[in-house]
This record gives sequence, C-alpha cells and structure tokens, in this order.
Amino acid sequence: MMMNFRVKTPLFFLFASLFFSALYALLMPPFQSPDEPNHFLRAYQVSEGHFVPQKTADQRLGGFLPSSLGLVAGQFAGLKSDYDARICLENIRLAASIPLLCGERRFFDFANTAMYAPTAYAPQAAAIALIRPFGASPLQMLYAGRLANAWVWCLLVFAAIRMLPAQRAIMAVLALLPASLVMAASLNACLLYTSDAADE
Repeated sequence: MMMNFRVKTPLFFLFASLFFSALYALLMPPFQSPDEPNHFLRAYQVSEGHFVPQKTADQRLGGFLPSSLGLVAGQFAGLKSDYDARICLENIRLAASIPLLCGERRFFDFANTAMYAPTAYAPQAAAIALIRPFGASPLQMLYAGRLANAWVWCLLVFAAIRMLPAQRAIMAVLALLPASLVMAASLNACLLYTSDAADE
C-alpha cells in the first residue's frame, strides 16, 4: 500500500501540475507576473540567438528588438497600479491582433533580466522561436513562452519528487500551491534555478 502511494504521488503531481499551470498561464492577465515584460524581452532576445545583451554608449543594458513587443506590453501596463481595473476577452483579442513587425525595432532597457544566462530562458525562447515563422503575434508568443516554461518546470519538479526517498507528498503539495503555480506559469527565468535546486 505504501509503495503504491509512493509511486502514485509523483504521477499525481505531474498531471495536476500540467493542468493547473496551463490554466494559470492562460487565465492570468498578460504581463502581470513580477517583471514579466522584461523577462519577455530577454526571452525574445535569446530566441533570436542573441545570448549576450547589448550595451549602449550611455551604459544602458538591453537590446534592439521589435517595437511591437513594447506596444503589446503597454496595453496591460496600467493593471498593476489600478486594482479596480479589469480586462475582457476583447482586450486580449485587440492585443493579439498587433503584429510582430520584425523590421521595426528600437532599443529596450531590461538591465534586471539581461543579467540572466540565456539557458534560463531556454523553454521560453524555444517556444517563441518555434511559432515565430508561422506569423505569431507578440501576445501569442507570450502565452507560448508561459506554457513552455510551466511544463518544463512541471517535468523537472516531477523528476525531483521521484528521486526523493521520503516526504514525496509534502513536496508535491508545496509545489502545487497557487503561489508556486502562478510563478511557474509565467516567463520568469528563476524557475529553472528553483527546480534544479529541488533536484539537488
């Protein structure tokens, strides 16, 4: 009986985390996770193969990226400062209709996320690079990056739980807390570090 419980706990976590992280990734308003606009910019930069951030003559750190990335993020910038603000599907639809326009670029400052190693953005950047050739909009890239990041986190934590000799249920419950899943379902680059720490 105990052996069955030990075997089922990791599988329960895997299926529950995959479902709920996807739910959070799709339902959480765009760019509302901590520093998500800047994580998005860095992930896009990495998706183009630019692993080292650019520095301007006046010591600004970031990169020259499509202007539409900032335009889409700006559509939701007021949500964090206005607790009464609400969005609807029409807001999402309008933001999703903004095209990428790779040729129109400007410099973006994202010094706080430019310091992260490109490997921290591997899932997000891979998802962005995968759908970009199909004419995906910046908002669609945001959601693709969220899902990729979340599911890689789920698989890494699943592997960590399987390796635990004991207390698997406690680890699974902690990882399934809403606070954990909300962060997993974002573009945050810290997730691979925390999941790797769990493996250790």
